[in-house]
Amino acid sequence: MTNKGFTLIETLFSLALTVFLIAGAAELMTRAAHLKKKSDSLTASSGLAASRIEALRALPFDSAALAEGSYEESVRDRATGRPFQVKWTIDKVDDQSKLITVLVRPAQTSDRGTELKMTLSRSLGF
Repeated sequence: MTNKGFTLIETLFSLALTVFLIAGAAELMTRAAHLKKKSDSLTASSGLAASRIEALRALPFDSAALAEGSYEESVRDRATGRPFQVKWTIDKVDDQSKLITVLVRPAQTSDRGTELKMTLSRSLGF
């Protein structure tokens, strides 16, 4: 007598293996989507921080916008549409230089942001 087909154990084993592989692939896809979102957020915050640094660098050394202090602004990234909190501080190092620190992080999340520092020098012209 020839047995044709699969036994119940073989069928259950193959079904369990298929479910295990599909669950693993679904977990990988979920993780990849989460990491892409974090990456997009970090890229956007880096671009916004660089933009703020460049805007401040373009100002004259004695400009009122470069007065010592802490400043804050909420902006929306054009590419992602997400809101970001931009904070910058300007510290006078001496009569010839200022330290500018810019911190940009996504608003209303615990995601990490980007911090950039720049020293302006009157004598060097930047």
